[in-house]
Amino acid sequence: MIRHRVHGTHQCGIPLRDRAADSLSARALAADEAVARGRELYLEYCGSCHGLTGEGDGPVAHSLTTPPANLRLLSDRVGNPLPVDQVARFID
Repeated sequence: MIRHRVHGTHQCGIPLRDRAADSLSARALAADEAVARGRELYLEYCGSCHGLTGEGDGPVAHSLTTPPANLRLLSDRVGNPLPVDQVARFID
């Protein structure tokens, strides 16, 4: 078994550096998939009011009594990263 000078090897013989890169790639792929799913959900449930860019200019926004919020400014109001519980309360 060849040992990598800095990172060593895993018991299966794969250098840890390569396993870390694989893990990073898997996390990046999962994040990409989560972003894609989030976009789908946003477009299905939010886009008609908040618009494609989240600025509150969706196709039905003009027919609402209370205009939809500009979501692009939400982090100015509640901070960044957005607190999940607070955002969930806004949605519900």
